[in-house]
Amino acid sequence: MNLREEIIQLSEEWSRAIVANDVAAIDSYMTDEWILVSDHGVLTREMFLSLVSSGQLGHEKMETVEVGAFHEYGDTVVLASRVESIAIFGGRRIEANEWTSDVFVSTDNGWKCAITHVTPVKE
Repeated sequence: MNLREEIIQLSEEWSRAIVANDVAAIDSYMTDEWILVSDHGVLTREMFLSLVSSGQLGHEKMETVEVGAFHEYGDTVVLASRVESIAIFGGRRIEANEWTSDVFVSTDNGWKCAITHVTPVKE
């Protein structure tokens, strides 16, 4: 398996952990400094995991529809994908179609995501 395939597989495993709402599994794919950047601002790893563990945030679907780009820069990889998801936030169902850019870094414990940036797809 080449690095592109490995990172795409890792990303899909992380998505399955998010859909399972498994906080420990979700955390295992992130660096300690991981952040999510969206139109709502910046959400830290701690904030994200706290929302999932409290039950305030959950996911029913997170599926990669298209890989738009993959670039390797030594110990850093950028993966841009179109993702369809269904989240439940505060009891409200939110369907999303987004371009997601994930920055993965090589660590002593394997590849981990350091930054996720999401941009809604314009219909």
